[in-house]
Amino acid sequence: MDKEYLPDSAGNSCCDTAELLCTENGLQLELDPQGSVKGLWVDGDRLGLSESKGGFEVLEVKPGPEIRKVGTKSIEIRKNEGFIAERRQLERDLELEAKYQVMPDYINVSGRIKNLSEDDKAVIITYTLPVNALGWYWSDDINRSRLIAPNSTYANFEALGTDGDVMQSIYPFCAISKKHGLSMAVPLHSPRIFRLYCDSDGLHIAFDIGLTRDAVRFIDGVDFRFIIYKHDPAWKLRSAADIYYKLFPELYITRANKHGSWGMLFRVNKSDGGKVDEEMALDSGIVFSMGPVELSAEQWEFMKKHGIYVFRHREPWAWWHLVYPVYGPRPHSYMSQPSLEEELEMIKWKKSAPEMVLDGNDQIPGPAREVAAAAENCFLHDENGRPMRVLWHDWSQGWHSQIPLNTDPKLPHPNRVDLAKKYQFRNIALWDDPGALAAPGVSWDSLTRWTGFHLQNFRKEHFKYMEVPPIFHYRTGKVVQLKGFHDWEAARMWSREIHERGKHVMANTDMLMILFCGQFLDCAGIERSLDDRHDKVDDAELARARTLCYQKPMSYWRTYGLAGLHRALFYASGAGNPRKFWEERPEDGRKITRKFHEAIARLGAAGWQPITHAWTIAYDTYIMFEFILERNPRNENCLIERYGNSPGEMYFTVRRISEEKKVKVVIDLEELGIQPSDQIYLEDIINEVKFPGSLNEEGHLEVPIEIGLEETLALKLVCP
Repeated sequence: MDKEYLPDSAGNSCCDTAELLCTENGLQLELDPQGSVKGLWVDGDRLGLSESKGGFEVLEVKPGPEIRKVGTKSIEIRKNEGFIAERRQLERDLELEAKYQVMPDYINVSGRIKNLSEDDKAVIITYTLPVNALGWYWSDDINRSRLIAPNSTYANFEALGTDGDVMQSIYPFCAISKKHGLSMAVPLHSPRIFRLYCDSDGLHIAFDIGLTRDAVRFIDGVDFRFIIYKHDPAWKLRSAADIYYKLFPELYITRANKHGSWGMLFRVNKSDGGKVDEEMALDSGIVFSMGPVELSAEQWEFMKKHGIYVFRHREPWAWWHLVYPVYGPRPHSYMSQPSLEEELEMIKWKKSAPEMVLDGNDQIPGPAREVAAAAENCFLHDENGRPMRVLWHDWSQGWHSQIPLNTDPKLPHPNRVDLAKKYQFRNIALWDDPGALAAPGVSWDSLTRWTGFHLQNFRKEHFKYMEVPPIFHYRTGKVVQLKGFHDWEAARMWSREIHERGKHVMANTDMLMILFCGQFLDCAGIERSLDDRHDKVDDAELARARTLCYQKPMSYWRTYGLAGLHRALFYASGAGNPRKFWEERPEDGRKITRKFHEAIARLGAAGWQPITHAWTIAYDTYIMFEFILERNPRNENCLIERYGNSPGEMYFTVRRISEEKKVKVVIDLEELGIQPSDQIYLEDIINEVKFPGSLNEEGHLEVPIEIGLEETLALKLVCP
């Protein structure tokens, strides 16, 4: 490679060509005068390119969907100090501007797509980094990778939208790895629908964008942003994640300093006199508790003594419209849902109800007239311009329609957020009263795709309030907004207000909402099971949850058994409700859950580290020949995670998911900043068992352990 392409020793660019971008850490990207990728280097090695030209491409989506490539009429490339700017005049009255900016450790690419006509448009913006990735590895998550082969596409998508045809990446970053590692990522400060994927043409990113003059904040165009960076190929997606966390720490601020389970320690009413079962609380490991608007003095003192986070927990995203109240025993017959027209007439009538008539559902205990007016202001519309309903069932006080609502706080008043603050989270109003013992946190129920990302809002009169740009509906080509992005706007505004007052926010949420809204949460509660229910999470989702939360607390909710405790321990997650386990193990169940959650608290406080600098080696002992056979260096049957960076508070969790019972834990001490020594050992912090080790030829610490199937060991690294 020519010397002119290399940065000098001070990290300043020595590039002589007008279209070369050079980071200080050895990533270099060269563009030709048409904006195509001419060359790509990592650490001085020129990477092979595919037959694709790479760079930007714009597609227009028409009803059907029919997806057409938008041609380029002219292109202008200019270079200023530290960045390259690109402007494309496109067919279909579109204009694309992009800027490549060199940062010390990555290339920042920001752009804007403009609609020069009065017509709405649905566009997909793609960018291709045309590396020939055949023979590289695509990372599905922090534990699994696939070899990239011809004629295949590698991606991690989740389906969204009313028709389930909006594909969204499940991580904000991706990784392809071989001798070198390449990543692309999207900073999530302002959300967009995006897809990261790889195929024979290279590594790609795509954005779905709706352009309409009804979205007044985006008349001058819709912005997008992504970054290109290198990662350590030995650690694949773990390295890509580690770099992302360090580049954007503001997305992962940890405000809650304890880790444990999410549950209910305090009764919502005071019929028990506000008593607290202290032993039950400690045995259950509950750190994040739902509670009443106001706590009793005993509850308040317990909360302060044990560092419990108490939240008022309600659902602020929809309206459970009570259509047929049921008092007393439930009827056995099914109650039919009224037609939409009939229900809208009921809501219209409620708008004129006297002030003292309350909404029948205890979710929003406010005047029916105010609730009905807010609902009308916030209705989501389907493609035919009609308000949406998503569920009809018998719940709480009777038969309800579940009506999803736009939660944008800027909508005309009264709106859904007004109702939530005024009637559902009355503890907020008491925070300024020094004599009130108000619950010091807010917990949002159902911040999930249940009412969020699977719904698209066609109601154009809402578009002028949006601060997140719209997307589009593939089948009709119409510009729409995802309800999940309405919820994002509410969560951003509300969490800012709460955090400014020194309070905390958590939510009953799911993976996609954690991706976009996790930055606003202090704990992610997940209403799923860790073992034997129909909604049991698998190991891939557990890894996904920890990766998205980084070092923030997270907890599952439902009942669990011993297997669930072991799974929670591996990723330092709260396990949930211990009732089932205590019933199964009346003699020692409470002692076990307390020990596990004490360990989870220690791991969480130390902080999850995506790069372990440790691995497991599976081996078989052949008695006849008296030797050990190493079968798989990076053993996929026995996983390992690391918590903590300080030698005095560093832990490893080891989990056996199949096959071998005896394994070796191998730790690269030098990478961890620890002087190698045979005196270093691992100690099981739950069972108080020591595992001595020895140094191998590379100076790595090798520690033999025995571990049962589906078990997790929490091991402290003990240095002399």
